[in-house]
Amino acid sequence: MSEKDGITHVYGKGKRKTPIQRIYDTLDKYYITLESYLERIRICGDHNSYGKTDNDATTMHFKEDYYMKTGVFHPAYNIQIGVSDEYIMHATVHQDRSD
Repeated sequence: MSEKDGITHVYGKGKRKTPIQRIYDTLDKYYITLESYLERIRICGDHNSYGKTDNDATTMHFKEDYYMKTGVFHPAYNIQIGVSDEYIMHATVHQDRSD
């Protein structure tokens, strides 16, 4: 839709939108929402979740949230450390929640 088609877009107080402009505005709002959803799916990738502050982190329950039953998820990483004879032999950082 454009001015050359004879359709004018009005905005502001005291202006009445045409039915075509209402449909156009609704479709524009749906398009913006769809773009937002597609961006979220792209960020999530093959993970089940992601944190808003750290897109690479997976959201997990912490120990205190589990026992206090607050139901809060936090972005976090799963860190595994292997120790033998007081020496760190192996250390890894995962986005996966399982050990």
